[in-house]
Amino acid sequence: MSGVAARPAVDETRLKAALTAYPHLGAFVRILRNGLSVNTAACLIETVAGRYFVKCHDLVGDAASVIGSEHALVTHLVDRGFPTPVMHRNGDGQTLTTRDHFGFAVSDVAAGEDRYGETPVFAPYGRLTEVASVGACLATLHAAWADLPPPPHPQDQGMTASYDLLTGPDVVSGLDALVDRWPVLASRLGDAAIRQRLITYLAPRHADLLPLWPDLRRGLIHGDFIKRNLFWDGDSITAVIDFSLWNTAPRVFDLALAALPCGFDWPALLGGQRGLRPDDLRILVMAYDACGTLHDSERAALPIVMETARIEFYLSIVAAAMDRGDEVTAERFWRLLWGVLDWFTGHPDWRATVR
Repeated sequence: MSGVAARPAVDETRLKAALTAYPHLGAFVRILRNGLSVNTAACLIETVAGRYFVKCHDLVGDAASVIGSEHALVTHLVDRGFPTPVMHRNGDGQTLTTRDHFGFAVSDVAAGEDRYGETPVFAPYGRLTEVASVGACLATLHAAWADLPPPPHPQDQGMTASYDLLTGPDVVSGLDALVDRWPVLASRLGDAAIRQRLITYLAPRHADLLPLWPDLRRGLIHGDFIKRNLFWDGDSITAVIDFSLWNTAPRVFDLALAALPCGFDWPALLGGQRGLRPDDLRILVMAYDACGTLHDSERAALPIVMETARIEFYLSIVAAAMDRGDEVTAERFWRLLWGVLDWFTGHPDWRATVR
């Protein structure tokens, strides 16, 4: 046994039943590839009309409304000409087809090459010209969403792309709010030494960020703008996929989330090897700035946000793993969290790479 959990797969019987709601797609032929997503059952299918991508969601709680909001955001992007696959509507005009407590969504196959679909998150891009395309595309995404009223904030669906920890009046209340959000973390964050270690790291960064906060532009963010969610033709991005971690937050947070896996090889850095890619970081930020025009406050905030951006993300993975009894995953991301924070603490000079 490898110890790696199998990716969730779409049940073919349920899939066939759901596809009857899309007569324009023609008769189902076969599943070409199943288990295409780590978090959601997804597959590539073939019908007599062509090939399509299908996601199957387990509709727990308010999941249907959250997914509906995501679909509305994607549809808005398509209408604006942003490169993301078209979502198909069923005979009732809906993008989500419900069967029992499962919801199915069908979209076109992403155009272009899935160049980094199986690449580790922190591996580098192949060329700096690709990095420039990433920064420009993210700025274009933010501009396309700029005039769209944000839907209701999504509820926790496992992993999260939120940035709430440093936005409150103090760090202590921020940590308390995280435990309220994920009670299972009380056993870890309730430890006095751990708590003080986090406060020591976060308090000065909170103090530096607080005066900048009012001037940081907030809006809709992708939340996972990384290489495995991008498709390519040469150095051009032909499609952006997977908006499941969308949120409303400062735009600079989305830029930080994109920059971290672009500019840092964390396995190498935490192993004591060279892993910082300053050219990648500078080019990404410059390309974003050229299209999105970073404000002075956002420039000042970016390194602070980068040093804190993944704390809630990693803690959400730890919490979800603990809830399902997966202590191996919980411990792995707990160690990763502290490794990242310790590296930033010991290398304050890294900030010069994004100035």
